[in-house]
Amino acid sequence: MTTSALDALIPGDLIARAAEYLRSVLRPTPCQYSPGLSQLLGRQVWLKWELIQPTRSFKVRGALFAVHELARSAANRDAALVTASTGNHGLGLAFAASQAGRTAYVYVPQGANPAKVEAMRTLGAEIRVAGSDWQEAFEHATAVCARDGLPYVHSFEDPNIVAGQATIGTELAADGPDAHTVLVPIGGGGLIAGVARGLAAAGVGARVIGVEPAGADRMRRSLEAGKVVRIPPFTTIADGLAARAPGELTFGVTKALVDRVVTVEETAIREAMAAVFRAERLPVEPSSATTIAALATHDAGVIPGERVVCLMTGGNVDPALLREVVGQ
Repeated sequence: MTTSALDALIPGDLIARAAEYLRSVLRPTPCQYSPGLSQLLGRQVWLKWELIQPTRSFKVRGALFAVHELARSAANRDAALVTASTGNHGLGLAFAASQAGRTAYVYVPQGANPAKVEAMRTLGAEIRVAGSDWQEAFEHATAVCARDGLPYVHSFEDPNIVAGQATIGTELAADGPDAHTVLVPIGGGGLIAGVARGLAAAGVGARVIGVEPAGADRMRRSLEAGKVVRIPPFTTIADGLAARAPGELTFGVTKALVDRVVTVEETAIREAMAAVFRAERLPVEPSSATTIAALATHDAGVIPGERVVCLMTGGNVDPALLREVVGQ
């Protein structure tokens, strides 16, 4: 895809504006070499630590920038903000709203991660439980926005959100290793679209490989079909990867810039969580662990000796799950 075609999806100047703004409100996250995981996996493994963000997740990048951009419009400057989330995007929006002195309404599905829901409340979000999964919570939330004329802040299908996540790619280009491959978890696709677009905007030629849970391979199926595919409701330990379908925007960027998408089994995700904890003494969410699981189970196409960056996207782990996994 040409630069002009990519700019039609996510403009390069929008990424530059996101990077400039986020530098004023967030510190860059480190990308560190992991001797333990490198020895275990036979690759040069670097970890991009997004779990040290204020909300312990990369999602705060897109949320902060989206709220900043909404404030440029007088009609949206003071209105309450609405979203649907299984956790980390809701946390990001709650944080961004609190920084801007605005109200955030977060619709969460039944059974959402209780630790993340409580953290959203602590940040001042109004929680509304609706539906059995993210899709149903999304439908409730957007219906309220249509009825009440409130702005909906989508967790992935929004150029401002994707531009915010793209700053991970621009940070890697500026401060990361000279990586051959970057492994990125996929939910709705906002992260992988952003990282791939940010790297491309910075002129970095590293391969970008997406990782999905085996029972939630909506992006892989969409790429095979050549169009967005919605999958049936599913269950996965990786609650942060909860969307049933990518967006048209995120699918378009992924199709243009991502090398391939691989899937990992639930057991491999659990084992990867434990491996990261033992190597780094830091708890990572199942969503983060999918990247390590991909290297451990089928190498994700990464050749021995290559430098690979794995995104550690979040650290909001349910304590009971962490005890269960680490105790394996």
